[in-house]
Amino acid sequence: WPESYNLIIYKKYLKGFEKVFQDLNSNFNYQLILNTNVLEIGPGTGFYTNYFLQAGVKNYTGCDISETSIVNLKKKYPEYTFLRKDISVTDEFTEQNKNKFDLICVVDVFLHITDTEKFKNAVKNLSEMAKPNGIFIIGDAVSVYRRNSHSEGSKYTHDMSRHVDVFKNEFSKYGIELLKINHRENFLLNKNFDFKYPFFEIFTKPFFFLLNGGLSVFRNSNFIGSLVGLPLSLLDNIIVPFQKYSKNSKFLLFKKVK
Repeated sequence: WPESYNLIIYKKYLKGFEKVFQDLNSNFNYQLILNTNVLEIGPGTGFYTNYFLQAGVKNYTGCDISETSIVNLKKKYPEYTFLRKDISVTDEFTEQNKNKFDLICVVDVFLHITDTEKFKNAVKNLSEMAKPNGIFIIGDAVSVYRRNSHSEGSKYTHDMSRHVDVFKNEFSKYGIELLKINHRENFLLNKNFDFKYPFFEIFTKPFFFLLNGGLSVFRNSNFIGSLVGLPLSLLDNIIVPFQKYSKNSKFLLFKKVK
């Protein structure tokens, strides 16, 4: 997608992320403070890293599988710690940091761990690194209505949506319970895969096929990205409040209770 279109999506994601912390504060008496020890998996370009910096968080560690990301993030945020790591692998880092982190943030990472055993081991590693009463924010391609895990098309092997019960059951093995499911504040802007109404899906599947395929033709045109993205963003503002759950990716809030 064009950069301008991606920026519109990320503004929605930021709005959803901010609402997560509002929700944690008002409903679960949790507040992000200076001494909160944060671990983020998959910080990428530092979109959420910047959120934590602006919030005044002093203790932050970011782990990414990409060497390029780590190099760039170290330059951009020299006050923070960044490590190249595959979170599905148990190693010295996971062993030395058990019961260390107050908040673990994992956004758009689990969908790329398509191997079931690696997914389970990633959950285990993260669970063991959280302090008692530690909070998890999982932003991912989570399904509520579609019961089965689903790869997005047979030609793609790099992503998989999982039902919320898969996350709940796996985290529960380590005394971690689901607190709430939150929106990521978009509906039309991003691919939808979690449908409750088959009739509705008849119309939306062609729409998203054209959106994804059509925009890819104009990937270098920020004008086209804005021309398509801004109206869809306005429509999302109208649609999202009427949904109980997002039909695309969601934020899952977990807490380590044992």
